Amino acid sequence: MAQSAPLHVLVMNDEQEIINALQDLLEGEGYRVSTSVFLLDLNRIKDLAPDVMVLDIMFAGESRGWPFITLARLDPIVCLIPIVLCTAAVTTVEPMLDRLTAQRIQVIYKPFDIDELLRVLAATVAGRGRPEA
Repeated sequence: MAQSAPLHVLVMNDEQEIINALQDLLEGEGYRVSTSVFLLDLNRIKDLAPDVMVLDIMFAGESRGWPFITLARLDPIVCLIPIVLCTAAVTTVEPMLDRLTAQRIQVIYKPFDIDELLRVLAATVAGRGRPEA
């Protein structure tokens, strides 16, 4: 039986320290990881073809994640990629949890527990299913 390719996680965060920590953690768990210190455009995301995206809503002190999420969910290809929103903006996100979940967006609040992140990530990817190559 052939071994399947590792799941591909795209991490977008404006803090390099968080990117480095997540990359080390996820690669240690067997994921393939791509990173960016800014929100990538949708065409670049399509080229990367991640199985899941992990991102924050705050970039450079602004809520740039919200417009990105809106565009991502309107795109017929990128909308199929689950999102794990990793944020400290509890009061902003909490009232929207039902809508976010309906859009296949899971939320983890910072500071997050590493085991919680791994559980949510695994459940999110498992719920997506992987298209056959």
